[in-house]
Amino acid sequence: NGYLYVASGLSQGGLLIFSISGNTLTKVGQLANYSFYGYNMVVSGNYAYIASGKGGVSIASVSNPYSPTITAIFTDSEYYGQYSAVSASGNTLCADLYGSMFGDLKVFDTTQPSSPSLVGQLTGITESMQVLSQNGMAYLIGNGYDTNQLSARLINITTPSSPQLVYTVPDTVIYNYKLALAGTMLYGAGENPSRNAPR
Repeated sequence: NGYLYVASGLSQGGLLIFSISGNTLTKVGQLANYSFYGYNMVVSGNYAYIASGKGGVSIASVSNPYSPTITAIFTDSEYYGQYSAVSASGNTLCADLYGSMFGDLKVFDTTQPSSPSLVGQLTGITESMQVLSQNGMAYLIGNGYDTNQLSARLINITTPSSPQLVYTVPDTVIYNYKLALAGTMLYGAGENPSRNAPR
């Protein structure tokens, strides 16, 4: 839509919006001095969904790129860990919460973005660095810090209140792993740390 959205990883960095014109970026909007770390963000429709670490999950209206506003914050992470990744598909928001040995996948109903509701949760799934979702499925990849967190997970979220792990992709690619969806295909890329070889 001609705009670039950035959730700053710096303290008090907030949300920044830039217009794109050729090779030029111009900052047009900002939630200045807003206290969250932008671990990960996805923009869907008129809203930006931000994994804000211990600040929870933040939802910002970007319908007016020149004047973004916070519409809601879900904050349970201060007590249980921090949110590291989010993904939106329709009115379903998936967020990964980590803070212990394994993380949790939380599923929210965002039909009312100003009042998101937690409707489902799958515990002990992985400390995820990335979450993707599409057509009733969520795809997570672990951070590779622990041998139990190396693989990609495929989770059925067709019934958001009851997410189900349906498949774990075994792999020896365990560091800097990234996922991408294209149609019905899921692609993964990373490196084998024992050889520093890309996969």
